[in-house]
Amino acid sequence: MSVKNGWNWVFGNYQWMSFSATTGDVTYVHSADTSSSEMVMAQEEGCDSTSDDNGNLLFYTNGITVWNSSGNTIETSLGGSNNSMQSSTIIKSPYTGSSYYIFTTGDWSNPAETIEYTIIDFGLDPTGTTVSLNTPLVGGNNYDENLTSTRHSNGTDFWIISRRRSSTYFDAWSSVTSGMSSNIVSSDIGHEFNGSNRYGQIKMSPSGDRIGFSIGGSVGTGFNPKIAVYDFDTSTGVISNPTVLVGSGTSYTFTFTGSVTQDLSTGYVISCDFSPNGDYLYTTMGGAAQRNLIQFNLTNLGTYPSSSGNTVIPDTHARLILDPSDTRFSGVTGTWNGGISYGIHRGPNQRVYFLRSKNLSFTTQPIGVYEIKYPNNLVSSPTSIGVSEIFFDVSNNGPYLAMPNISGVALPPTPPCSADTYCINSTDTYFDDTYSETGTTFDGYQVWVGDTNGLFLYFSTGDTQWCLSESLGGPCLLSGKSPCVSECPDLCEEFFFEGTCPTTTTTTIACMAFDFDAIFDCLAESTPTPTPTPSITPTMTVTPSSTNYCSMVSVDSTIDTYTPTPTPTPTMTPTSSGIIIRPCNVLGDVSFTTLDGHIGCPTSKQFQDCVTGMMYYTTELVPTPSGDPLTEFMIFKSYVDGVLKCVSFVGINNDIIGVNTIELVEGPTGYSNLGECVLCDVIPSSTPTPTPTMTPTPSGIPCFCYELIALQSTTFNYIDCNGLVSTATSVKAIPTYVCSLTLPTTTSLFPYSITKLGICVDGVCPPLTCNCYTVSNGGLEVTVARQQDNSINNVSTESYVNMVYTDCNNVQQVIVINNYTTTPYFCSLTTPFVYSSTNIVTITLVGDCTSCFP
Repeated sequence: MSVKNGWNWVFGNYQWMSFSATTGDVTYVHSADTSSSEMVMAQEEGCDSTSDDNGNLLFYTNGITVWNSSGNTIETSLGGSNNSMQSSTIIKSPYTGSSYYIFTTGDWSNPAETIEYTIIDFGLDPTGTTVSLNTPLVGGNNYDENLTSTRHSNGTDFWIISRRRSSTYFDAWSSVTSGMSSNIVSSDIGHEFNGSNRYGQIKMSPSGDRIGFSIGGSVGTGFNPKIAVYDFDTSTGVISNPTVLVGSGTSYTFTFTGSVTQDLSTGYVISCDFSPNGDYLYTTMGGAAQRNLIQFNLTNLGTYPSSSGNTVIPDTHARLILDPSDTRFSGVTGTWNGGISYGIHRGPNQRVYFLRSKNLSFTTQPIGVYEIKYPNNLVSSPTSIGVSEIFFDVSNNGPYLAMPNISGVALPPTPPCSADTYCINSTDTYFDDTYSETGTTFDGYQVWVGDTNGLFLYFSTGDTQWCLSESLGGPCLLSGKSPCVSECPDLCEEFFFEGTCPTTTTTTIACMAFDFDAIFDCLAESTPTPTPTPSITPTMTVTPSSTNYCSMVSVDSTIDTYTPTPTPTPTMTPTSSGIIIRPCNVLGDVSFTTLDGHIGCPTSKQFQDCVTGMMYYTTELVPTPSGDPLTEFMIFKSYVDGVLKCVSFVGINNDIIGVNTIELVEGPTGYSNLGECVLCDVIPSSTPTPTPTMTPTPSGIPCFCYELIALQSTTFNYIDCNGLVSTATSVKAIPTYVCSLTLPTTTSLFPYSITKLGICVDGVCPPLTCNCYTVSNGGLEVTVARQQDNSINNVSTESYVNMVYTDCNNVQQVIVINNYTTTPYFCSLTTPFVYSSTNIVTITLVGDCTSCFP
């Protein structure tokens, strides 16, 4: 989510809910019926709250009093009202980085009400201070309880919109650098709102070009209309093209719910708001017989039926999601029948939220907060749009009527995806194709179509993810992460990228005979039966490079001789050759005439450095010193490219052709899965002349420096250089360094890491050096969730891991690594620490920083 001003909602009686920046899910920060130090507002109707640029709660108001996030009072005399459905709306100043406008309006009972604004600044005083108070907007008075805002077409200024009482006019004001414009834009929409117009709200569509309006009433006549939509020009402020959805008819029959007839002429139309794609308007109604939640389809406005008399509303125009007598939607969590639907508001996470009571009492009623998870779907039942109860206040002191009136000004129109083409490649299926943007939309999102295969790349609003399918709205052949709020297609980066797919051109060459010598990159093993060996033809030395070894030219060839690979020795010169990644694309037929022997596939044996975690690969024979079979997790002292190291055997790798030279010289000394890498020591034997700076240990065993890192406060046990039992503590991923004769141990259940560094000198660790690393997240190894009693259930799914490291400036950094991704090179003073016990994570030490950033 990027709309950070709406990440915290404060409303009702001490209610505070917050939105997750990663999942969009709601967390209730405070839901008690009594105040806390931060939550001190008890409000029956309109209110608003806003967050800072980092998504942290900044302040909130009921239209009269303003409180900061600590619950301290900033101002106490704004011009709003406790009984106004939209008593206030907060807008950050587009001209300064620290000032906020609070616009207020009174309630319907005072015909002299004006629209006023107050400016609160957080620049000089971070707790907030009042700059100006209750400045009236130009244009008169007698405004009702309706107040909303949207962004100006110039991308900087904003509009404030309200409705005059007992009039046919809407008014709009724009902001200017000096405050608010002295010019008022008045629009005559052709129908009057009169009588006792209590309740009701005015809302802007996400793009700002449409107004949704609902109006309630308790007494009087002339409720025409009750629900309507209008066009809004974000450049001029003019309101036009009124369309009445519900008027003064005595009854409405909704065919969607089986010809359910509802009398909507006297009920309260409490609230309304748009779906994120702008195609639907949701309204809530109250009253003894009109406890409804309705979805209006705005894509059919041109053919909407007349709103007078007894009106039949077909499925194509509106769908009654909930009515007092309907019990067929029992799959929805919570008690629906018997209550009233109240305030409704669109969240910053592509979802919609509304309030609903559990009885008809106005003063004592428990309240539930409900979520519409898929508001862009055409409703077929409450479950089809994901209606569920996310909070229920069991007391009689609930949040009452209104959600926060979060400003639409901070919601600039989402720019369309700028990519014209995308490529799916290397899946070896008919999915592989270039996908071009069609210029059309599906559920408010752009659509791409395969140039050759005709498959559709569309956004599934039901599953909130991008989908490759044979039809729009069809089942996914490939899908991206969920939930996803990206305007651009988002599939697995291993086979999906922006742009056109590369084309491969096959060049036909005239047949010709030629002689050549070749070295095959695979293992040639002779059979036990002796055979005459032909004279050896000298072969060229092939130097690996970053070029593609595989051509698209077919060759018919015959093998006459081959040169076996010599047995490696420890004194071999280390190679600097790179690793060749298979597969190679080869076209054409190849015939082989073999000698007495066979050619094996070039699989690699994979080893891991016990100290650095670096991986090594070889296609050569690697016998163990004892002659026993090489098995997984075995640890050996080994020469790797001529350098003595401790390595652990990982297994056979079928995807990488290794070029390392590996000779096992001692072991196995233990097994890596048992944590026995520490038993392998590659420190050279002592020389007759000891180093003067070394502090002798009681046993003569070298005293090593260890880096200890843990997710939570964790105690490690170790034996210091003097042979004494000691302890050390690491706190929340902050590394601790100890000198120990043995590998430190801990009984902690939290993730931790122990890294063996150099030899301690006089009981002190050597200075830290900044090394280059890269970290890969290979996805879930096992899906687990730890319970409060430390038992484990197979239910957790992690789509990313968090990593912490200390950069070369000694500043701690925290980054997120999504599944199946690898970080770019980075430099760190410490071993990178990953917060995960379930994912396959590989930390690779590339070398010092000059290796990555010369």
